[in-house]
Amino acid sequence: APDALVLRPAPDPDDPSGLPAIVMDPFLAAKLRPHQVEGVKFLYNALMGVKDASGAPNGLGRGSLLADDMGLGKTLQTIAIIYTMLSQPSRNKPEANNAIVICPTSLCWNWKAEVDKWLGEGRLKPTVVTSEMKKDTCKMMLSTFCNTPRGALLIVSYETAAIHVDLLKTHKYGLIVCDEAHRLKNPKTKLYDRLSMIDAKMRIMVTGTPIQNDLDEFYSLLNFAIPNCLGDRKAFDNKYGKPILRSRDKECTDRELEVGQKASAAFFALIKQIMLRRTNEVIAKYLPAKLDCCVFITLTGEQQEMYSKVVEEGRKKYD
Repeated sequence: APDALVLRPAPDPDDPSGLPAIVMDPFLAAKLRPHQVEGVKFLYNALMGVKDASGAPNGLGRGSLLADDMGLGKTLQTIAIIYTMLSQPSRNKPEANNAIVICPTSLCWNWKAEVDKWLGEGRLKPTVVTSEMKKDTCKMMLSTFCNTPRGALLIVSYETAAIHVDLLKTHKYGLIVCDEAHRLKNPKTKLYDRLSMIDAKMRIMVTGTPIQNDLDEFYSLLNFAIPNCLGDRKAFDNKYGKPILRSRDKECTDRELEVGQKASAAFFALIKQIMLRRTNEVIAKYLPAKLDCCVFITLTGEQQEMYSKVVEEGRKKYD
């Protein structure tokens, strides 16, 4: 089909062990802009633990960090990959048996609305569970989801997932998506600790908040996406953290600078296989030309009176 999006090409006819092609349904692929197509392909490869369509392993594992700027369609890209993982057969069955989206309470129903908008009715019916519901209701709905054999999607708030982690951790899930994932940048928090107990084959961390040049935050988010992908904290610090931090010191030696630069290059070469970060420049051509308009408006009588009063009080205070 002209609008089909091939995520994994068909195997060589002479290779009987080759896996079947993975093609996104045209109804959904046709809605993606070019940069979103590339984003979905990137997510698919990262979740499959490969570098690219060639199938070469990325050496890290199955997970991804989607850190595009706001406005690039992170939610649509994520929904596209969720639906594909739940519906497209890989080894005679879908790659993910089910999926969970964990997000702030205020975004739970937004996520459901986005799923309905992009997939339409009937293709995927999410279960929404938030901290605003009664505890018994949450427990019942979570139990129903956990016991659904295949193809279910749960949208749950961070607080609810943490409260009911003892129930959630008794099952294994196909795909977990953490929206506003910067909430998990500190591994010492109770939230991070409890959500780490939930077992999943694949995880996507979604955040539109610019990731600061902070190795601790990088390590925490990537380690949550793919547990132990960078080794334990001590091994990470010895291989990357300490050399990089030393090289940033203005009093570092030439040798320390060289070692730190090499460690930094190796670190970012590694994580760029699972982290996608793009700015709004990629959609500039889709946007109308920017037009700045300065409009001067006279204060109303009441506003002028209040303004004069504030100015007078300020004058008296500093006289």
